[in-house]
Amino acid sequence: MTQKVKNGDSKDKEAEPPAAEASNTAPAVSAGQAVAEVSQEDRQATGSRSAPEAGTTTRGLDLTTSLKAATSSSKLTDSERTMYASERLDNFRWLSKVAGRYAECPALTEKELVEEEVAKEIAETGQFAELVYSTVEVKSLFENHATLKDEKILLDYPVLGECDWVEKIFGAKMDLTAFVVFRRTTKQLVVSISGSSNLKHAIQNLRAVRMAWRPGSTVGRVDGNVNPPVDEESEVVEPVAAPAPPVEGETTIPAAGAEKDGDSLGGVHTGFFTLYKDVKEGLQGAIRKGIKDHAPEELVLTGHSMGGSVAYLLCMDLLSSVDGKTKDVTQTGIALPRKLCLTTFGAPRTGNAALVSHFHKLVNDWEKNEKAVVREYSVKAFNDGVPAVPPRALGYAHFCDRPLYAFRRKLYRVPEGQSEFSLFRVSATGGASGGNPDKPNDPTSASAPLQTNADVDGSIIRSPISKDGSGMPGDWIEVATSQAAQPALKPPCTGADIASPKNSFPRGGHNYYSGRDLEAFRRMTDRLHAANFPEANWEARFREGKKRASGVNK
Repeated sequence: MTQKVKNGDSKDKEAEPPAAEASNTAPAVSAGQAVAEVSQEDRQATGSRSAPEAGTTTRGLDLTTSLKAATSSSKLTDSERTMYASERLDNFRWLSKVAGRYAECPALTEKELVEEEVAKEIAETGQFAELVYSTVEVKSLFENHATLKDEKILLDYPVLGECDWVEKIFGAKMDLTAFVVFRRTTKQLVVSISGSSNLKHAIQNLRAVRMAWRPGSTVGRVDGNVNPPVDEESEVVEPVAAPAPPVEGETTIPAAGAEKDGDSLGGVHTGFFTLYKDVKEGLQGAIRKGIKDHAPEELVLTGHSMGGSVAYLLCMDLLSSVDGKTKDVTQTGIALPRKLCLTTFGAPRTGNAALVSHFHKLVNDWEKNEKAVVREYSVKAFNDGVPAVPPRALGYAHFCDRPLYAFRRKLYRVPEGQSEFSLFRVSATGGASGGNPDKPNDPTSASAPLQTNADVDGSIIRSPISKDGSGMPGDWIEVATSQAAQPALKPPCTGADIASPKNSFPRGGHNYYSGRDLEAFRRMTDRLHAANFPEANWEARFREGKKRASGVNK
């Protein structure tokens, strides 16, 4: 194989092959041999660094160690190869390379792992965030869960058998989809909001100019009073220029008199608000109905991608007070349960720092005045570029100050002050750093504290390690593997393949959260739709379609 270092400051130069690596290094075209093209400047910058002190950020990683980690990550399981061969949707890994930034903190370790019970709850909530993307009526999935289970279809979504249907919401202008169900086993009312799924949504995603946030502007209240309508489109304002652009990754709390974007409550992404506005009344009406019919103990709001941003806007409307005081019936006219959980996956930034501050004030006031509890889980995954946009340079900030980071089936708590970063180093403790998990690295070695998070992209393995070891974009290590060394690809994977513990989702991306493949779910619902599910004899048509897809002729 051929290894390169891209460096904008110096040209690639031929160099001697690196020293022999450990036995877990992935074999090249001719076993154990490689030719490295590394500039003299890069060799001087990485050739003689000692192990970092305990508790410090791992920088200056030896270049050969980076190459070893990247090469080792190319060892995909059959399940992983099958899954990646089936990819058709954009996972925004390219966006992560362009806009993503590595956090300036020590590598995440087992100490930052989320408690098993919490991780399980988040994964279960993630099922709802994925089900809303169904290409068949999602209501039919819930109503026919027993038959689907008998046919061994969608076994990764057991919540289908735990819920009572409440209502579907469909935006008349923007075609945004959401649904509300009551989960009997946990006594939760669950609201799931879809992310982008058509051209209309994509266009709104690009409308990053902010407008003033004014909650409840078109929502009637149970006391008969109606807030005066506001033409939100006329409220669009240009972002106020800051004295200096914010530092990427820095958590910003607005000071008094800080940027307001035309309103003291802050500025919101125009496109996201437009999408929310289209489903706002439907969502609030369905929540009101669900609370009346089922008296839930907790309200759960969830969404993937842009759906996560809409979930935050809905949450702020629900928690908005009447006349400055929180009451049993809020400004939306809904008597909320005393527990609320907001869980998002791969959500972009939604507003400016003033809006973030307003959100936290709403939460704090509601918890204090109502003796309520709000739990917030914002999950971002390795190589998912969506949480990196809109950029901080445009004045945007994330709502959650302690997000969670998903990497290889594990969930980590992000350190304080690092909420704006989209990428994090992960410790090799308990597993090899980017290599063979059956051969853990020596914790005293220089490479042990760092998981390079190498991305295998087709026949190119890209490891985000710059010449100074900082992991920042700019210099990319490329490992061009021989086509002869690539294994044969298999047909599209099944649900069983996805759920296999052998699948660790090493490339990361936007559609791989909670140990599941969202694209595979959508393919499965496409097949159900082709079989005219849930009409009579759909099972036979589904099996026949499965045989044709597998090339079996009987």
